[in-house]
Amino acid sequence: MLALITALVSALLAGAVALSRMKRQRRLRDETRGLYRLLIEEGEGLESALADRLPEAEQIGHLPPLPGSKPWAAGDEVLGLAQKAAEAMDQLPIVRMAMSEERWDEARQRLDLLLATVHETNTGLRILEERLAALDRTWGLPATAAVLLQRARGRKRPATADETTGGVEEAVAKAEAALSAHVGMPAEARAAANRDLAKALGALDDWMSARERRPRIVDLVRTETPVLMERVEDAGIRKHPDALPRLAAMRRDMAKAGEALDAGRPDVAERLGRQVRDRGQRLLKDLQAGILPIPGDHAFDKRTLAIQAGAPAVIVGLLASATSSQLAWMGPATDRINGRAEVVQGAPARVTSKLREGLGADKLTDGRPETAWIAAQTLLDGPVAVIGLKEATPLASISVLPCAVPAAPCTWEVDVSADRRSWFTVGSATGTGARSPDGATWGTVTLDATASWRLIRIRPLAWGKSGVGIFEVRAWRRAPSPGSR
Repeated sequence: MLALITALVSALLAGAVALSRMKRQRRLRDETRGLYRLLIEEGEGLESALADRLPEAEQIGHLPPLPGSKPWAAGDEVLGLAQKAAEAMDQLPIVRMAMSEERWDEARQRLDLLLATVHETNTGLRILEERLAALDRTWGLPATAAVLLQRARGRKRPATADETTGGVEEAVAKAEAALSAHVGMPAEARAAANRDLAKALGALDDWMSARERRPRIVDLVRTETPVLMERVEDAGIRKHPDALPRLAAMRRDMAKAGEALDAGRPDVAERLGRQVRDRGQRLLKDLQAGILPIPGDHAFDKRTLAIQAGAPAVIVGLLASATSSQLAWMGPATDRINGRAEVVQGAPARVTSKLREGLGADKLTDGRPETAWIAAQTLLDGPVAVIGLKEATPLASISVLPCAVPAAPCTWEVDVSADRRSWFTVGSATGTGARSPDGATWGTVTLDATASWRLIRIRPLAWGKSGVGIFEVRAWRRAPSPGSR
């Protein structure tokens, strides 16, 4: 009767704990998804702003510097900011993988760092825009117009009339008028004429560079991006209202790319086409990974609740009624031999190398499977881990929980020693290594002899495609024989 009451009480407590944890996970999941959508919105907006500013910034290369100052490569600054933004957006697959595997804490930490990078890049863009605006007075100088006009007159003209140049001839005429009438002419008018000429020169440069790539650009705008949009539609985007604005923005940019191509601006069409392609690929991966919310996703699913709360509650209640059982995650197997005890936890360990701080030898015996030792050596270099026991102990078994990315079988040999000089191989084992301990499986070597040992050595032999890593090592003391004391 007492055991039944204990089981029921334990079941209720386990159910309450599981439900509380489930609510916390849902809240963390929703907050992480919100940060992900914010990063997509701000990151893609930043990419568009930088792409819009690049032609204007590259015009600075056509302008002479101010007296006493150095030339300003504003275009290079914009490209540098764009590269920084692109590197941040390139980290999205890692975040997407963490979210699809419900590693919400890791995903949120990465998103915080990426948002900080985007905000820092946005600040750099605002400073650059202020500097561009301050150059209006420079563009109004008569000497500037003379230099620009001389450069424009020497440019190569297109061979056919349908190859538009973005209005270079008209801009040259305006600059000539501004230069001839600069005496007494308002500075604003001179500045406007010079800006038109600088833009026209930039447009001509873009046209010349994009002319050779025109067939590839036509394929990008007319074929590649429409096919990608169809794939996004087929992936079920209509089930995700939060993603529909992203789809609408891509459709608008795709229409603009087609218009630019028809107007003889392949440079603009290419920029917009690449932008639509990159955003479409991101959205498609979000849909395929299943990390976008859908209507009703915030509500509790009864089946999920039963599995995550009800089933563990029943299991914990039954386990609580049996005093000799242990939770499965505490070790590779339950203790079926009276008097056997785990002897490695807290024992000192050393390794031949570690990838970085926080991934060292102490993680092998800290009793926390979520931490791991990761070696800096390759498997061919023979990374080794050695654990020292507090006293010579007869061992029944030695178990290892491997860590590997991607998941793969991992094999190792186990040696033991009593005096640090003579080592004896007691066997090999294989377990499944994974990114997290939840997906990994233990491998165990059983010892038959009754001798006592002070040292345990793990020698990895095969580790899939991953570098060597171990979440935890467990060793079990051999039970005393019935006649011993």
